[in-house]
Amino acid sequence: ACFEERYSPRRKDPAVKLQTTIAVALTVLTAACSSPTDDDADAAQQEAEARVRPTGLDQQTARLTVEAAPGAPRSPFAVHGETGDRMTGESLDILLRGGARTRLLVVEGVARGVTLEDSANVELTPGAVTTVKLAGLRIKRAGIVNTLGLGGGETVEAATTRLAVSAEADGAQTISMVGSQTHRLEWGLHDGIVFTTAAPGGSSTIRFDAVGPRMRAKLVAPERELPNGCVNDGSLAAGQIEIRSAEGAKIGNLGKEIVVGFNPAIARANGISQTPAPTTYRLPCTRLTGDVRFSASGATPTSVALGRIDVDDVDVELPSGARERRAGTYRVTHRTGGAVTDRELPTNTGIDVPPGTYEVVVTYVANTGVLQTSRHTVTTP
Repeated sequence: ACFEERYSPRRKDPAVKLQTTIAVALTVLTAACSSPTDDDADAAQQEAEARVRPTGLDQQTARLTVEAAPGAPRSPFAVHGETGDRMTGESLDILLRGGARTRLLVVEGVARGVTLEDSANVELTPGAVTTVKLAGLRIKRAGIVNTLGLGGGETVEAATTRLAVSAEADGAQTISMVGSQTHRLEWGLHDGIVFTTAAPGGSSTIRFDAVGPRMRAKLVAPERELPNGCVNDGSLAAGQIEIRSAEGAKIGNLGKEIVVGFNPAIARANGISQTPAPTTYRLPCTRLTGDVRFSASGATPTSVALGRIDVDDVDVELPSGARERRAGTYRVTHRTGGAVTDRELPTNTGIDVPPGTYEVVVTYVANTGVLQTSRHTVTTP
């Protein structure tokens, strides 16, 4: 069908013309009727197809607004996984990827003597605004009685949030926290307070001298008329006291008095007995210990008066009948507990001791150059 023989009768040499015509026609028709190549077929197929390659985005947007507690200053907040911080009262648009709607909210706060980092999980609603109202908290620590574990320059870390409180916290300023959450503030040997923040939008105040279920003992320092004969025994310095139980030991500054507490709620949270283990105290340069007697839960603290032995220089009578003060040394021994110290102390000094009866042996040099001793029995306090 692709070949058509042509013949012209007007040509003088038909045979020659016919051969030429046939050759030309065959050349043209062969090129026109030859089969297409594989490349030509692929190109034609690609031109014929309309390929659709769809893409999608599995994410939605939610808006989070965080409101400061009543009376609290603006403070920064952040959302885990999102860049940049915001201040309370501002909003943050959050991209919800893969259907995840829960985000960790971190709130920071600063007040006099208080620093805070609080956190909570927040459930966000796609395409809507989620508002978190924070709760206000005032913390008063300043001005409370000297308490074991609450030294002037120390801080207290909460067990369930990063809340640090120093001695300057006077409760005059409000910080913003996540509401309706229970926290523990611990110090000493399982002493402290447990408190719950107010509901969102509310406010509350906590005091470090709150009693609650705490059991307490108050150790009262003696009157000291002379300086301490021992300044440091290698572990305790003059004016310090060590409180020890099976749960550990803490050193505090005795001052005029010191309160030692035990909170059954704190002990329960730490997985130990809610009854305090036998607790003792030790004073500088003494081998002896005294007992710490706790009050009943929530009651007035028991009072433990500490003893003191002051030893003057020796009042020596001279051959002339006149008298003079002469320096010497002394050693203190408990009537039943043995030696109080492992050293002799200089006269015109004193030493703090637990209540009890003691023998004081004073040594001095007589006029003859011979060492003399005198013995004295004293009961303290």
